[in-house]
Amino acid sequence: MSEWCPVMTPELIQEKIETRKRNLKIDRKNTTKYQRTLTSAPDERLSSKYMGVTGALVISLVAGFIVCIDLVNFSKKFKPARVKIE
Repeated sequence: MSEWCPVMTPELIQEKIETRKRNLKIDRKNTTKYQRTLTSAPDERLSSKYMGVTGALVISLVAGFIVCIDLVNFSKKFKPARVKIE
């Protein structure tokens, strides 16, 4: 065989495949695509700010309503008994 056409044994082929795999492998966490998934883009639109404030307000009101109901029930349960004096 000549220098331009080396003998390709199965072991040599497998070694070349493994070498190419190692050279082509990329760590996914070092790509810009992965890094872009970790950051959010700012949204300066007025409508998005109103939506965010409205959503936070609705969640706060619902949570506050539930807490108020619990406080009323809690105060009724631990209210001291009144003794009638005749």
